[in-house]
Amino acid sequence: MTLFEDLSPLDLLSLSRALLSEEFAAAELTPFDWLGIVEMLEGSLVDKCQDLTPREWSVCVLALARSHASAVDSGILDDREVLVRRLNLGAVLTRGVPVSREFEILNPDALIAELFRKLPMTIDEARRMSADWRSLEISQIRVLRSVKNLVTPAVQLARVAPGTAWLPMLRLWADILPDLP
Repeated sequence: MTLFEDLSPLDLLSLSRALLSEEFAAAELTPFDWLGIVEMLEGSLVDKCQDLTPREWSVCVLALARSHASAVDSGILDDREVLVRRLNLGAVLTRGVPVSREFEILNPDALIAELFRKLPMTIDEARRMSADWRSLEISQIRVLRSVKNLVTPAVQLARVAPGTAWLPMLRLWADILPDLP
């Protein structure tokens, strides 16, 4: 079973298991198929998150990681887009299920740490550039927009993990979010 048409009607667990099976032939899927799979998994996780057992979470999280990696490998997403997706998904999921150190997607500290490892600029650079962002080159504006897309869900994640060590830094970023394009 490797055609997107075969995968699309599957429920969350069946799709996750299919993606992780040895018989799965990832090479037969197009980049747009991978994007569809990522979106199906993310949407289904949001819908079913409260019903999953820890074992089912393990299967789904592994399948999600594989689909994200495959989408990047196919060229349909880049690493930054996947991180934005993971941060947004984590922010949504942790509204419905408890924070968990066991699964990174439910671990605000791990997600926020990843954000700060991968942010393309410092807060001082962002603050300086945002002061007059309309006069910047398009490429610089895109980077600022990317930063905003990354930081916004991290600020939401901090709300469900108010004890996070990242809170002081996130507060600084939250202050400049309105100034970013």
